[in-house]
Amino acid sequence: MLVAIIVFIISIITIMYLTNEIKKYSKIISDSQVATVAFEKRTESFTKLNKDIDIVNGNGEKIEAAFLSSDNILEYVGVLENTATKYSIPQTFRFETPLPADTIPAPFPLSQIGYQTSVTIDMDTFIKYLKDTENLPYFLKIDSLTLSSQNLNGLVAGGVATFHTILYSKTAE
Repeated sequence: MLVAIIVFIISIITIMYLTNEIKKYSKIISDSQVATVAFEKRTESFTKLNKDIDIVNGNGEKIEAAFLSSDNILEYVGVLENTATKYSIPQTFRFETPLPADTIPAPFPLSQIGYQTSVTIDMDTFIKYLKDTENLPYFLKIDSLTLSSQNLNGLVAGGVATFHTILYSKTAE
């Protein structure tokens, strides 16, 4: 009987020891898996960053040329007017004062010039107009768009589109 109790106690101690060892190794394996996934993500990000750097290094002049000087955006205004003329639509602009674009990292200081455009247009022409604007070689962001029409068919039959755009430019020195 005493031998059975000793065997039972040794068995309990052995089971407790092995359970703790299994928990310890399970945690080590789990931590290793987490570290492996993090390493794979970092490696993937690093590879993507290297590809992006190669693209930027090869096109640095093109990228810089896409940023007009904030004190001379006449070229850009001319392009917008030509786009409107292409579709025979009247448009009006209201440009704002350039502001620093501190949130965008760049090798030169950037400004953001907000402006509002209103065009009297039908939906099909407006879509073409927006596609042409999107394909311009400048950095733009349309941050609001309002469509209105007095017609029951909505903008399909014609109306007014008003949108606020931000043009990113090199800060004039």
